[in-house]
Amino acid sequence: MTNSGTICIVLYRRFLIVWLISEPVKGKPFGWFIYASGSKSRNNLGVLSTVVCFDGIATWERSHMGSGFKCFCDKCGYSLDTMLGCGMQGHLVNEEETKRMKAGKYGEQGKRFFTDHPDGTVSTNYVVVKCNSCGELYNVYDFNLQIPEAEWEKAKKKLRDASARSDSKACKLQKEQVEQVLNKTYLVTLEKYEHKCKKCGGNAEIIENFHNLAQASKIDCPRCGNKLSTKGYILWD
Repeated sequence: MTNSGTICIVLYRRFLIVWLISEPVKGKPFGWFIYASGSKSRNNLGVLSTVVCFDGIATWERSHMGSGFKCFCDKCGYSLDTMLGCGMQGHLVNEEETKRMKAGKYGEQGKRFFTDHPDGTVSTNYVVVKCNSCGELYNVYDFNLQIPEAEWEKAKKKLRDASARSDSKACKLQKEQVEQVLNKTYLVTLEKYEHKCKKCGGNAEIIENFHNLAQASKIDCPRCGNKLSTKGYILWD
């Protein structure tokens, strides 16, 4: 306890999440999420977002936050910790996972993509996938395999050339404006990553709207077929 409220600390996967709940606002708890990542490339500390909770249901004022909760079966004991979505540090995750995919950590599809498109990248988003063969569930990154948009890159080249030769007719932007344009990249998705089951090797597909289905107990347990329940809802970044 503090003079201004309650501090809750949760260690969830590689994230250390600190939740400061201050005095109620309009009858509802009001707080800040703060986190410290356990990743070597993300050892920073930052304020995530203002969060308002009521009756265990969380809403947040910033769009780039992920959610998470535990799915469990009260019949056979199966459980799955889930993280969904992406956060404000997503660009750092994209850089890290792009390097891993280039190194072959995600199989032949990723290696082939970056052989064909050395300037490519990936965008990441936590999802839950289900094996079409054995029904196993996995909480994994979904990947969009992307390349720079061709027409935008052509326009950047023309601007770069005009700026280099000081052509005031072809380039009427100030130097700072030119740099802003040249530093901007628009990406288009060429492929979706094809997920495979780690257990049987079968094709696995994303469970669309998993968050709402799980909260409504509409996800089948892969062990016994019973409906999974959820608990321990968090927001993360």
